[in-house]
Amino acid sequence: MYIKTKIFVFIFVLSLIGTFSTKTVQAQDPNYSQFFSNPLYYNPAYTGISQGLRVRLDYRKQWPNLRNDFQTYNFNTDISIREFPGSGGLGLMFNKDRAGAGFLETSTAAILTAVRIRLTESFFTQVGVMSSFVQKSVNWDRFVFTDQINPRYGNIYETGFVTPGNDQLAFPDFNVGAVFRFAQPSQSSTNIFGTFGFAVHHVFSPSISFFDKPAPLPRKIVLHADMIFESEGYSGRYSSSKSGNHYSKKKFNPGIYYETQGEFQTIAFGINMYYKSLYGGIWYRNSEFSFSNAESLVLLIGLNTIFNDVSRIKILYSYDLALDDDLLKTGGAHEISLIIELDDISLFNSGGSSGRWSGSKKTTRNNKYEMMECSPF
Repeated sequence: MYIKTKIFVFIFVLSLIGTFSTKTVQAQDPNYSQFFSNPLYYNPAYTGISQGLRVRLDYRKQWPNLRNDFQTYNFNTDISIREFPGSGGLGLMFNKDRAGAGFLETSTAAILTAVRIRLTESFFTQVGVMSSFVQKSVNWDRFVFTDQINPRYGNIYETGFVTPGNDQLAFPDFNVGAVFRFAQPSQSSTNIFGTFGFAVHHVFSPSISFFDKPAPLPRKIVLHADMIFESEGYSGRYSSSKSGNHYSKKKFNPGIYYETQGEFQTIAFGINMYYKSLYGGIWYRNSEFSFSNAESLVLLIGLNTIFNDVSRIKILYSYDLALDDDLLKTGGAHEISLIIELDDISLFNSGGSSGRWSGSKKTTRNNKYEMMECSPF
C-alpha cells in the first residue's frame, strides 16, 4: 500500500507541476517524440509549407507501466495557398493532454496561418502564427494529500485542504515561428534540401493558476534543423512508372531539435531513413548535452502507402526506450502518427486549376521549385 501511495503522489506532483507555484517549479508543455511528424505543434511556420492538404493524427502514451500515465492526443490539418502573392497556408489544430489519469486536463483549439517569402529560386522562408484558445480543468476529488496518508494503512484520513472554488480556467495563447527551406538538385542521382527554423511559444506568458496568485506559463523556445538526402528516381513529385510508384526510393534525413521552457530543456538528434515504402529511424533524446546521463532512445518504424502521384497515407510508430535508471520501470512511451497527404487539393480552386505546378505550368518552374513544393519526408 505504501509503495502504491508513493507512485500515486509522484504522478500527482508531476501532473500539477507549475499549477501551485510560481517560483520553485514551472510548467512544461507535453512533448511528442515524432516532432518531425507533427511540425505544426512545434512551429506554426510549417503551415502550408508543402503543396496541397495535410491531415495528421497523433497519439502518445507515456509511462504505461505506471498506474496513472500521461496521454496526449493531437489533430491538425493545413492547406497551402499559392493563388495570392505572399500567402503560405491556413491550418487548424486540436490538442488534448491528460496528466495522471485525469487529474489535470488541458485542451487546445488553434488557428494557424503563414506567409511565404521566396528569396531566390532555391530558397524561401515562411513566417507563421498560431492563435489558440486553451482550457485547463482539474479534478480535486482525485487528489491525495499528505494529511490523508497513514504510514501503515495508506489513504484513510480526510484532508484539510480547501479547494480554490474553481476547477476550470480558460485563456488565449499565441505562438510564432519562422522556417527557412532550400533545395539543391544535383547533377548526380542525389538531391539535397534542408529546413531550419525557430519558434516562440506562449508569447504573452498567460497565467495557468487555479488560485488567486498568478502562475505565468513560461515561454518555450524551439530550434530545429534537418537535411534530406534523396536518391534514385527523383522527378519533382511522386511518379508512376513500369516499375511502380516511387518518390526518391532512398532518403536519409538527419536532424536536430532543441527546446527550452523555464527550467526544462530537451535535446534530440538522430536520423530517419526511407527505402521504397518503409520508414525507419533512431533518435537520441535527453534533457542535457551529455551521453553519460542518457535519458532515452526513440526507435521508429513506418509505412508509406502511395495511392497515386498526388495522394498517400503514412503510418508511423515510435517507442521511447528509457536509458535512465529512474525511468526504466515506467515502460517508456508509445506514439502513433497517421498522416494523410493530398497534393491536388486547393482552398480556392478545384480540378485542373488546383494551383499545382502541373501540365503546361510545370514547364515554367525549375526543378528546385518543384522540390521545395513536395512533401519532403
